[in-house]
Amino acid sequence: MAKTLSMTIEIPGVEVWVNYNAVNLRVTTVQWTLPQSGITAWVRIWNSGSLAYDRTINGPASDTENVPGNHTVVLVDDGILSPHYDLPNNLTWTINIETVM
Repeated sequence: MAKTLSMTIEIPGVEVWVNYNAVNLRVTTVQWTLPQSGITAWVRIWNSGSLAYDRTINGPASDTENVPGNHTVVLVDDGILSPHYDLPNNLTWTINIETVM
């Protein structure tokens, strides 16, 4: 698996990311590690404006869930970053991580 997007915060080990299969470029899973209590993450993916994936995770938690549908990443060369794989234009996303300590 390869990551297409990822979000971290300054708490070590906290990360939420979306994976794709590096061979067939299919978007496969959402994965997270929230190593302690008091951390909540929200992951949402829309397909052409319709909510396709919506998950709220409360730490401590570490798991993986499949992304519904059959979507493939696209190669992007925007001149800002090195050429990289990203979600296609019809998929938009948001990841939020909140801490309450």
